[in-house]
Amino acid sequence: MSLSSRITKIGLCVFVVALFSLTSAWAQISLVSATFTGGPGDQTGRAVSITGGNIFVGGESGQFVRFAIPPTTPTVSSVLSGGFFEGMTSTGTTVYPVGSAHPPTCGATDTVGDIENKSMVALYDASSAVFVNCQSTHFFPYSGGESYHAAVNDGLFLYASGYGETCGFGNYNFVLSKIDLFGMLISKFTDPGVDFNGFTCIRHTNALALTLLNGNLYLAGYSNLLSDLDGVDRPMLMRYTTALTRTGRGTSRNRSIDGKYFVYHHIWRGPGRRGIRCCNGRHGPVRRRWFAQLRVSGRKSGRPERHYATAVFAMHPPCDH
Repeated sequence: MSLSSRITKIGLCVFVVALFSLTSAWAQISLVSATFTGGPGDQTGRAVSITGGNIFVGGESGQFVRFAIPPTTPTVSSVLSGGFFEGMTSTGTTVYPVGSAHPPTCGATDTVGDIENKSMVALYDASSAVFVNCQSTHFFPYSGGESYHAAVNDGLFLYASGYGETCGFGNYNFVLSKIDLFGMLISKFTDPGVDFNGFTCIRHTNALALTLLNGNLYLAGYSNLLSDLDGVDRPMLMRYTTALTRTGRGTSRNRSIDGKYFVYHHIWRGPGRRGIRCCNGRHGPVRRRWFAQLRVSGRKSGRPERHYATAVFAMHPPCDH
């Protein structure tokens, strides 16, 4: 039996850390325990990572909380003022929340128009949960809103996905970054044709989730580029090497990656609005070596429909439809 932890928002004032048990990849998940913590005001948990026998939680307003396993009362709790955590990854020695920073937090700057958040990576010592450092990156000269949503690591480098505004008025593009273990940006990638030194107006993409499997990075999000033609947001899955070379991309409109159909069907389940199954094939058991599943949320109120891929899980072996 394996254990996994999840975090969500309960009401307006607390975090909840829940421990679940599961016996197989497709078994019913059972709640083992739930732990609540927080205080006055809105507090939303956005990121979680486990390392060194501890659970680390990142909050929407810069909260950084450590729990033992199983979680009871927090053992450490602090706030990075001006920080906003959206994702998290960890090595044996360091925990890396990612998200955005409001200038001048973490060295973020904005000298154009309104002051808006810029992407940020923070470092915390895993043994003590003490804040070590944080770095902010400015993606595009438009200097609009920019943020990371998710992060993974391979022990040598961090990889973070998010977005940055390119020229305003609904124009923004996903960004995938490679970062060293000290939080310094090494390289970044975005949609082909988008200029990191200019103002590109081709509507938008966003990378909301990220996972690493067999040396490949898989990004899930949504796309609504001029080249998509239909003018609505569509779930998007992309595959990159750790050198940030794109090796596959597809949306639920064109449904292809490496010539194979990966978005199989949409499932709308009442108010929860979630469920896209993505396999590297159209029918029957999938025999390829990799499989990715997107969890989708959105709104189905009239036309056009809006679909957002909000999580990506890499699994092996692959699934049956």
